[in-house]
Formats: sequence, structure tokens, C-alpha cells
Amino acid sequence: MLFEASSGGGTLFVKDSANGFPVGNVSDLAGGPGLGTQLTVNSSRNATLLLEVNGVTPDTTRFRFLIHTVNRAPESRSARFALGDTVTGESIDDIPDVDDFFAGGMAGKYITGWVEPLGPVTGNSLLSIQISDPTSTLFSSTYGVVGQTVRQLFAFGRLAFNIDYRFTIPAPRTSNLQYTGPYRFHVYEINPAPESAGAAISANSIVSEAIDIGGDFDDFQFPANAGDEFNVFLQSSAARPTSASIVGSIQGGTTASTMAVDTGMFQHATGRFKVLKDTTYGIHVSSQYVSDAVGPYRLYLYRVNRAPESIPAAVTPGDTISGESIDLPGDVDEFTVSGTAGQQFNIFVQTTIQGGQALTMAVRTPGNQVLVGAESYGPGLDLLLQSTGRFTLPETGTYRLTFDGAAGPYRFFVYPINPQPETHAAAIAFRDSIEDESLDVPGDIDQFTFSAPDSNGVTLFLEGAGLGSVEMSVFRAGTGQQIPIDGYYNRFAVGTGSYVLRVQSPGYPGVGAGPYRLWMYPSKPTPETANANLAIGDTIESEQLDPPADVDVFHFDGVKGQHVNVAFQGTSAPTSNGGYTALLYEPSNIMGWVSTPTSSPSLGAQQTTRLDLPATGRYTIGIQGGSSPTQRIEHGPYRLALTAVDTMPEQVGAALVPGDSVTTEQIDTPGDWDQFTVTALPGEDLGLVFQSSGSVNFPMIRASNPVTGDSLARTVGQFVRFAGPFRVPSGGQVNVAVYELARHFYECYDATCGGVFGFTGSYQFKVIRVNRAPETASPTYTLGDTARDAIDVGDIDEFNASATPGGVLTAYLRVTAPPVPSGSGLTLEIIDPATGDILAGQGVQVFGQSQLYPVGSFSVPAGGQFLIRVRGSCTFGDDIITAPYEIQVKP
Repeated sequence: MLFEASSGGGTLFVKDSANGFPVGNVSDLAGGPGLGTQLTVNSSRNATLLLEVNGVTPDTTRFRFLIHTVNRAPESRSARFALGDTVTGESIDDIPDVDDFFAGGMAGKYITGWVEPLGPVTGNSLLSIQISDPTSTLFSSTYGVVGQTVRQLFAFGRLAFNIDYRFTIPAPRTSNLQYTGPYRFHVYEINPAPESAGAAISANSIVSEAIDIGGDFDDFQFPANAGDEFNVFLQSSAARPTSASIVGSIQGGTTASTMAVDTGMFQHATGRFKVLKDTTYGIHVSSQYVSDAVGPYRLYLYRVNRAPESIPAAVTPGDTISGESIDLPGDVDEFTVSGTAGQQFNIFVQTTIQGGQALTMAVRTPGNQVLVGAESYGPGLDLLLQSTGRFTLPETGTYRLTFDGAAGPYRFFVYPINPQPETHAAAIAFRDSIEDESLDVPGDIDQFTFSAPDSNGVTLFLEGAGLGSVEMSVFRAGTGQQIPIDGYYNRFAVGTGSYVLRVQSPGYPGVGAGPYRLWMYPSKPTPETANANLAIGDTIESEQLDPPADVDVFHFDGVKGQHVNVAFQGTSAPTSNGGYTALLYEPSNIMGWVSTPTSSPSLGAQQTTRLDLPATGRYTIGIQGGSSPTQRIEHGPYRLALTAVDTMPEQVGAALVPGDSVTTEQIDTPGDWDQFTVTALPGEDLGLVFQSSGSVNFPMIRASNPVTGDSLARTVGQFVRFAGPFRVPSGGQVNVAVYELARHFYECYDATCGGVFGFTGSYQFKVIRVNRAPETASPTYTLGDTARDAIDVGDIDEFNASATPGGVLTAYLRVTAPPVPSGSGLTLEIIDPATGDILAGQGVQVFGQSQLYPVGSFSVPAGGQFLIRVRGSCTFGDDIITAPYEIQVKP
């Protein structure tokens, strides 16, 4: 049926009117190719047909259709032909035309062939053929090539009956793009039996055969028993790839293919497979479905023999096995080795083949479970570089070693791990040296036993060439409890009892063989001769680190603010790179260290200089080897001194009163500390005017409470600076110290602790009284008034004022003459007298204005009282400033 839409578009549906079953359909849009090309399907059903047209858009589709009677008989020749004939002289006259041909076929025969259009092919139009019997369609193929020299074949089909088969050209359409014009086709039988060789193939023999014609295939058979393993190799010199597949119930791979280039008999294979039952299996050899896929090939059925071909299968642990090879790809060699549960082995594997393929080895348990494995990529690698790594047998029995992979010769070494040392006695004692022992191969283990008469720390020293890395572990004898070892220093702690020391190469392959030397020393963190409790002023002269890795720990009591010096000297034999370290700990944190060579010229050559104790409590000094980790050469005598740092001034007296000046004192040495005591009236306000000769490093002046140590005021001696004001504590005394600030952490390798202090030179300071009342104006300020006064050196002026609680006021300040020094200014602050909080003006500096400058607004506190404070200020806080001013506070 032909269908055309002249406007809009739609679909013509053809159905069986009795049951609504669809027969076919065709769609068209206006402007299409016309009535002669839009076809449903050819139908030969004995039924009343229902035609139904659906438009794309209602009331817009205009269409026409034509019911065409199809003559299925060829118009120019007989419909009958014989298989093997080439049918010519016929054509597809128009789009609905169909030609049915018939040929007799015999059940069990295989056929293939081709169909070819002989006229011009327009666009994407196609020519197709369908082969069918009375019950089914065997296959249908579609082609559209004119004058092809290499024809595409349709897949071979196996005939089921001794009847005539129908060959329909074209096949029922799935597209309206259909070829019209002359054509020809050729259908012929395929003989599945090999033409030159017998169909029965024997294992381990080569069969030569050929793909004789396009679509040809050859079926071979071979008998096998359940569990047999095979590999099929295929070599072809045909123009197209040839493939072989296994027919039957198997495990493993089923397909191999080879390209036209002849690459050798054993380059392409199915891969090893195992048959599942006693029966005859098939090998199906075929090529591509094109007419020139022909040419000779060779087939080799290889029966896999898992027994070694050249040497016995049973292996004695400790033997190196050579003289065997993987003969062909897919070959397997299996050896056996017997062992007992808990026994340990390492198996080394080496192949000598070229290329990137690997030889693989798997160790299988008596229950056929893979325990471990190894790989080797040859050639050139040493036998001991590829191994399973150390493993333990889980049960007593016979284990299988399965070799597979790259074809070629190989060798292997089954090494039984013997934990007994080979040359040295297994029993050792503290301070023993083991200098004649070796880890013979990667994975080897040496175990030693020792006893501890009491609780002790233990340090191990290990030396050896070519070890790569070595693992050491300690276990309590009898229980197997592992003792934790500090992995960096190789230290551990033991109690009274017997222990096992294990030296082993890592469990992974290829690492850790070679000779080694081992020393084991006890280590208790207490001095051997000196008292562990120090007093400030003590010097330790008679102590030493012995044996190597020994640690001596001393303690002393200190007070917050105390100043001490820790000096440390090695007095042992000189070494090229060895030394000792004194680690310094405050009650809760490490403070640093002092390090010395094993031989140092003097006690002061390595010291902290001034060390300021940050807290009251118990301090610790730990003496140990200077390397990390400690070297075995770092042991011997040393000297340690803990001394107080003198804090008395050298040129003037330490006792001062307000008004006194210090002008001739200095910081004599790096870290020097000068401390003075000022006596004054309790509650009196004082300040310190301070300057120094520093240009890069500067000293600090600090006033503190002598009872609590709390700081009252401080400043740095850069230019002329002011510290204060501060109130004299109830005891009537203030400590004043001049010093350079110290670091928080000390790393001392020389007499100056790496230049921890950098200032030496002169300084001056004066103790002045600070008068908080204004000098000329009234100390009681009336809201809205303008008050005038002046700030002198270190001066502060405070006014008391009152206003309605909650009222919002603004404070104003004007400097009425340039301040001295220039660049400084004055600050006005409003303070809540009840809390001390600054309500306005904090951080605002006024340098000189033509009018009053607002420094901020505030709410009057609940008590109705507030304090007005005027002081000198600069970038670093209160400074040496003089300037006249006026203030005003108003709503």
C-alpha cells in the first residue's frame, strides 16, 4: 500500500479487521518524495484489512493512498534454481515488486551466499534477501553495493528439512529506502568437514588446513576426560582474520583469533581451559563473512601436563631448582613441598625470558587454596629479588607450587626460615656484641634470648651493609607478649624475666639480606654516681653516660622569675660527629637544650647564659647522646653546672626612692640583668623615664610587685620612653629591673646560646612621682565649662564630673600649642569610676587643632559620676610629652 500526504502529515495503519492485529504502517509529511515511494509492507494475508489514517494535526492533513497488487514471481526467468547457481537476469521493477525463488535443500546442510545490485544505487537505498522455510525465517541480509569485488556474505545457516526453501528479494521492508533495478545472487553449500585433514584431531599434533571459499568453516573433534586441560593454538596466513572456538562444556577461555600476518604457531591461543566431562569436544575454525576470507591455517591442540617435564616434582626445602621451563604458553608445572603447621618459608623465583611477560608462581594449600604468590619479569634480575615474602604454613601437609605464565626456562629456591642464629649463640646478655651474624636471604630471621634481673630500659644499636631495612621486635618468653619499641631510638622497657629478641628482614620481597652487627645496652634514667637532685649553684664533675644510650636525669626546684645558667661540657674522647645534649624541662613543657661535643674545651663553651624560670616548681635536666637517634660512640664523662645569674647592678646601689636617677649603669654582658628596689609610700603613683644606647637590640625596664612578681609597668629603651603611672603596692616597695627579653625556647650550641641576647651598653632611667590632679585647673569639672591646663613629662590630669545618668555627652580636646616632641599628641578619655571602663576617647590622639576636637560621645553611668583623664600619647603608648590643652564636655 502506497501513501502520500499532500498537506500536513500523517500515518496509514494497516490492521487485520477481525482482531486489530497490525500488519504494517507508513508515514508521510507534505513535500515528501511522492506516492510511489511511501510503502507499508507487502502482505499476502487472507483477511479483510482495516486501513486507518491518523493526521499529525487534526483537520489539516490531506492524503491519498494506493492499494498495489504485487506479483511475487520473477518476471524474466524461472523461480527455481539449484544451490550453487548464480541467479541473474532479474530485476526489482518498482518499489512494491518482490521476487520469490525456490531451491531444494537437504537437512543438515549449511549454506551461505551473497546478493548484489547491478544498477545504480541512489541515496541510502538498499537491496536485501530473506531465506525461509514453511515455518520460519532462517536469516535476512541487506546490502547496497554495486560492482563489489569483495562481496559481503550472509551468515551461514543450517537447513532443517529436506524441502524447497524460499529466497525472497527484497526481504520484507523495514525502510522505504529500497533499491529498484537489476540484481544477481549466489547461494552455495558449505562443507563443515576439513577438506585436507581428518576431522579427528590428536593432542600435541599440528593440523594443516585451509578456508577454501568465503564463508567456509572446519569442524574438528577430539576426545577428552573430565579434568583434562588444553590450549589450542592457531596460525593463519589468510587474507582475513581466522578464529577458533571450543565447542563443549569447559572452564576458562573459549576463543582465539589471528590476523593475516603469519606471526608464528604459538602467538595466538584460546588460553588454557579445562573440560568438565568425559566426551568428545569440538574445535570450530572460521573466518569473516566476506568472499576473499580464504587461505591456509595451522591448528595445534596442546594437552597441558602439570608435571615437570625434566626434573622430579618433589622439592626438598633449601634446594635451588633449575633445569625446568614453561614449554608453551598455557603450560603449567607443579611441584610439591611438605611442611608442618607454623613452619615459615620464603620462595624465590626467577625467569630468564626476554620481554614484558611474567612468570607467576602460586603456593596452594593441601585444600587447594592460594596461600601466597610471586612474579618474575626476566631477564637480568637476581634470583633473590623476586619472592613470595615470608609466609607461615597454616597446616601440616603437602603444598603445591604452581608455575604458569611466560614460556621459557626458570629456577626457584625454597628457603626454610630458621630462627636460630647461624654463627652466634642464641643466648645473649646486656652489653654483649653480635658481630658475626647475617640475615642470609630476604625474609630470614634470627632470634636471641636474654634475661632482665630487674626493671630496666634497653637500647639496641644495629649496623650492617646492604640491609635495606631491618625489623627488630622483643617478646616476653613463654607468653609471646610483644614489648613496644620506640621505632626511632630503638629503646624499650622490660621488667624482671626472660625475653626473645628477633632480628628479621621485612616480610615483603627482595629487601633485607646481609651481615649485621648488634649491641644491646641497659639504660636507667638515673645518674650512676652523682645525686639526681641539684641545687642552684651545684656543679656535676664525676658523672658519665655509660653505657651507650645511657640517660641521666637531674631535678632542681626553681621559683618563678629566678635567673639561672645551665653550662654543659663533654669531657670524653673526641669524635668527628658525636656529642651530648642536656634537655631542659620546666614543670610542664620543654624549654630547650644545651648541646656539646663529646670533647669540649671548657664548661662555659656551651651554655644558656641567662635562663628565666617561668614558673615555680620542679625542673628537669635530661642528659643523653646528642644525635637523633643516639650513636654508639656517644658515651663517656661530662660536666654540668647549674648556677644563679647575678642581678645586682655593678656601678650604683640597688636601693632607690622617688626622684632618684640612674645614669652610669650598663648591661655589661649579653643577658646581664640589673635589679633595683624603689621604696615609696604605699598607693603613691610613680613612673619611670627610660632610655638606652641601643640601636638594633634594646633593653627593657619593668616595675613589678616584689611579693607576687606581677608586672606594674614596663617599656622598651628605644628613644626616651615613659613606663607608668603605677601605684606602689601595700608593702611600700617596687622592684625595677633592666634587662633584655629572652627567648621562649633555647637552642644552645656555644657560649652565647647562638646569640640569644644581643644588647650590651649603657642605659638611664629616673623614678618620678606622678600627680594625677591638674596643676592649675580645678579637679572638679562643671559640665559645659572649658578647663585649661598642661601635661608635663609623665604627667596625667584627672577631673571628676557629674551629670544626669543616661544622658548622652560629647567630649572635646584641643592642644593649644605644638606638643614636644613633635609627632606626639594628647589623649582625652572618659572613664566609668565604678568599673574602670573607658567610655570614650580610647586610641584617639590630638596633635593640635584650631578648635575643640570631638574625641567621642558616651552615656553617663548610672551613678551620674564620670572621670576625665588627659595624658600624653604616641604610637607606642604613654610617652615623654609636654603640651598645653583645653577640654570641654557637653551634650
